[in-house]
Amino acid sequence: MLQHQITMNDCILAFKKLSESRSVPFEFISERELRSNYLTQNFSKEQRRNTTMLKKVPDRIPDFVLIEGSKKIACEVELTVKSKKRYEEKFERYKDEILNNEYSIIRYLCSDEKIIQTVDVFAADAGLDRSMFQRELIRRLVDSGSKKQ
Repeated sequence: MLQHQITMNDCILAFKKLSESRSVPFEFISERELRSNYLTQNFSKEQRRNTTMLKKVPDRIPDFVLIEGSKKIACEVELTVKSKKRYEEKFERYKDEILNNEYSIIRYLCSDEKIIQTVDVFAADAGLDRSMFQRELIRRLVDSGSKKQ
């Protein structure tokens, strides 16, 4: 969990540096803000005390969201391969959110090629095409960001 948080922060910083190098404004919504908004919109005060329900919230929100002009890009940092069911549920939810204009695109930031191949398969199975779904290796993103200092 800590490694995921550190990697997520590295990715956000890389996106920030890349935006600055292109002289483009950088905006993002953190996981904490996304979680708070999700709870406010979907949970009663009583439900917010239910730890079983609260444990499911991270699966229902992105790790962070980048804002590029009018586009909101949901970003997922993927360090390990997840279960088939988890991918199916997540991609179906993202497909609905794209179709409802909540997000413009989903971007998976993956730690290795095996994870990229896995998310490619499940994204395709869910009907997400390249206009809805992107994926990238974390090390390439972080390297690109560090070169743009």
